[in-house]
Order: sequence, then C-alpha cells, then structure tokens
Amino acid sequence: MSNLSLDGLYNYEVTKITFNPKEGTLRGTFVLFSWFISGDYIIEGNIAQIPLKGQGRAETNLSRTDCEIQITNNQNNCDNLEVKLFMKISDLTGYLTGILNEDLTNILINSLSGTVAAEISPVWGKILESIIKSYLQTSCKKVFINDLFLV
Repeated sequence: MSNLSLDGLYNYEVTKITFNPKEGTLRGTFVLFSWFISGDYIIEGNIAQIPLKGQGRAETNLSRTDCEIQITNNQNNCDNLEVKLFMKISDLTGYLTGILNEDLTNILINSLSGTVAAEISPVWGKILESIIKSYLQTSCKKVFINDLFLV
C-alpha cells in the first residue's frame, strides 16, 4: 500500500501496563475500538481463499482490535530498541476499487469479514509495530525510557 492513511488510533483504552526495570521491558495491552485504513494498493494473491488481483484504492473500517505490546530497551540504546505488537482485529468492512470482479469480490470480502480480519491482523500488527518503533527511536533520542520510571 502507498499513500496510506490511518485514522481512529486515538480511540483506545489501555487495559494493562507492567514495567520491569531489570529487563528494560514495558508490556501492555490495549484496545482500539474503531479505526480506519485507506490507501492505494496493488495486489495479486489470496485472502481467505478469495483470489485478488488489481490495483486501486482500498478503504477499510476495522472494529474492536485487541493488542498486546512489548517494548524492550535493555541496553539503554535507542538503536537497539525492540518493539513487538500482536493484534487481533475482530471484524472489518471494506471496499476495493479496481479489483478484478469488483462488486463480487467486495461482497465476498465483507461476507467473510471475520476470516479476512484474522488473516490481516498479523500483517497490520507488523506495520504498526514498525511505525511505533520508528516513533519511539526518535523520541528515545530525546528522553530515555528508563528516565520515565523511577528505578
């Protein structure tokens, strides 16, 4: 995807946070209640055994997404910061323009939305993991994570 747009990431609730100063690890769980992805895409492959081929614009509304995150900075070095994010998207609705058999494909994707959500959850987890890591590495150079907690 390119020209990616994410919205609704502010609609969340942190459900648990733990910090282990000896490991330099922050762990947490949070819920994204509703968020939106749009962007230009090129695809050739399968999702939920639905053959997909084409390019165009994708717009997707994602429902409740349960997330687990682990941030590790045990060397107090911004470049060695590790981020792991696991996401479980409950459901979605979406529309792809420019896809082969556009109307039928969109109907299939939306009718199998729970299965599609399960298949794309790890992909979006890795994408957001990368975004969070980049943001934290930039922020880390200004304030060390260990400085945020009394050890």
